[in-house]
Amino acid sequence: MVQFAAPLVDSSLEGDVNVTQRSAATGTTKAACDLIGPAILNSCQLVRAHAAVLVFINASEGGCANTLDEVIAAAAKFPQLRVAAVVIAGDRAEARALAASHGWKLPLAEDRDGALANLYGVAVCPQIVYLRAGGVVNGVSIGEVDRAELSRSLRDLSGQG
Repeated sequence: MVQFAAPLVDSSLEGDVNVTQRSAATGTTKAACDLIGPAILNSCQLVRAHAAVLVFINASEGGCANTLDEVIAAAAKFPQLRVAAVVIAGDRAEARALAASHGWKLPLAEDRDGALANLYGVAVCPQIVYLRAGGVVNGVSIGEVDRAELSRSLRDLSGQG
């Protein structure tokens, strides 16, 4: 599991994503899972007791934003799934405007230096990462995904497949 704590786009928290993994070697460094609060998307909390869908997008209108809309709509059929998104290396004001124009109410985090995207191997926008409860990757969709494939992936992730 990739452990991270990322500032939410709609918060005043500034900074890079903390990707320090919890281990005996971390010493006095705050591991990502230890950072919690209303301004933070914490991966450990996201997947503690639920499967989750993590969508990597950019801050522009287009295919990435449309894919996130489709994920939100499709995931509504599976209320036990959590959905969150990460804006990669974009302008925060642009990301806020994009979220407002689409009416997104999900946690939308900022990965301003792309460190989190690198850990998940994001090569193209959008990328959807399907996470089982506990954070193990169940699958990945790269690029725009058709509705049937998305529905199958969500059904499988929810345990209804």
